[in-house]
Amino acid sequence: MPRSGDARAPYPRGLWEQAVDKLARRPTLDLLSRVRPVGEDGKAGGDHNVSEGRGGGIASNGTASSVILESSTLSGNHADGGQPFGGGISNGEGSLTINNSHVEDNTAVLDGGGVVNGGSLVLDKSTVTGNEAIMGDGGGIASGSLALNDTNVAHNAAVRGGGLYNFGALTLAGSSSVINNVATEEGGGILNLQSQGATISFTPNWTGTISGNEPDDVLNG
Repeated sequence: MPRSGDARAPYPRGLWEQAVDKLARRPTLDLLSRVRPVGEDGKAGGDHNVSEGRGGGIASNGTASSVILESSTLSGNHADGGQPFGGGISNGEGSLTINNSHVEDNTAVLDGGGVVNGGSLVLDKSTVTGNEAIMGDGGGIASGSLALNDTNVAHNAAVRGGGLYNFGALTLAGSSSVINNVATEEGGGILNLQSQGATISFTPNWTGTISGNEPDDVLNG
């Protein structure tokens, strides 16, 4: 997510909180094996898709949506055009779960090279690698509610928040690590918007690392 007050902000703060109560009523989309992603028009294609707006690979914009990626790879997609957020995936107010999957080598002109999330996002036993927010924040992920379990965020790049751009509640568990990401301005590993109430927490079983990021590992902004 961009700076406070920035007109290009794709999602106001708090939308994921409003969506939590709707979880039980959400229809669910399960995506298995290799994802041949879809753009905003909903048409399926191969890898290396380009979206003229949010979600180069997958765009989930419904307030009552639930998307699950299971044992999948989402790669080489690009978000361009009027609202170029979420090179791999753009998740609006719904629920997004990524299990045993890879989000890699995606790009967005603005925020969320790999994933931009305004809802609730959980990654388990997955990787987010080689993504880039070309002129924006969150090379790997730009997100509000985000939980990582046994998940690596590595080798991503952005202007701010090379690995993660956190504007909500970030939780790291298991072996989850944020390593070797790069920001051209600040927050190489994680840019945490603490001034806007964003938090980072670690479960008792966390054994990962936040290291090797440039120019810094964690910046509270």
